[in-house]
Amino acid sequence: MTLSKTVHEISIVHKEIIESMEESSKVLECIRQKITMMKTIYSKLIHIENQQLAQLGLDTYFFQCKLIENDYDDLKRRSTYVNNRLYGDMFKLLKIIIYQNNEYEKTAKHNTAVVDLSKITRYEELNPYKLYTYSEHRVVFIALKNVINEMTQIHNQHVSTDKISQLLQDSGLEISNFIEGRQFTHDVWNQQIHLFSRSLQYLCDFHQKTCGLHKKRINDIFNEFDKSVQFQNTSGLNLDTIIENLQNNETEA
Repeated sequence: MTLSKTVHEISIVHKEIIESMEESSKVLECIRQKITMMKTIYSKLIHIENQQLAQLGLDTYFFQCKLIENDYDDLKRRSTYVNNRLYGDMFKLLKIIIYQNNEYEKTAKHNTAVVDLSKITRYEELNPYKLYTYSEHRVVFIALKNVINEMTQIHNQHVSTDKISQLLQDSGLEISNFIEGRQFTHDVWNQQIHLFSRSLQYLCDFHQKTCGLHKKRINDIFNEFDKSVQFQNTSGLNLDTIIENLQNNETEA
């Protein structure tokens, strides 16, 4: 049984997921900064002109700000939910593997893989919008990867060093059921480990797709925002300079 290559490939997928989430966070931060700039501009403009028609125009500008801000809030909330779900799936799978691992140890009377859950941030089931750090994501995944690899190594070692079955294979004693029973135990655990690996692969593939679609949505919003709101006009002057000139003209008038 060789699962190390598969687990290694899954590790690459998980790394790409985290990188995608990190990139999305950076784009969201750019959007937030632009929204802050728009609000600052609004607060400056509203004190320059008090005429009703001018105020109506500023109300439209404020509405534009709120639309963009609503998009940002929605994306931010969605990002947190995606982050939370990824961590929750990894943590729950780890707990299942640990439980099954302990049950196998009782049945087969073999030493099995050891995982210290106290060193891993516990997933809060009732808090679906808690944000977990990328470091916490990496820690829980490394624990998953290590426990599957360790279980595989231990299983292979038990199979290859099962001297009782090897010695009794040709002894002539009528103990074929005993030997087959031991082999059955090995086969069951072999399939169990394979199931764990496949479950981890499925979760990572699912979250890679989900994060990819979410990243695209964030980039689309950012590009639309970037095209519709320019903080520097065609003459090369940024908006702060233009507003400062307006304020100076208003003071002089």
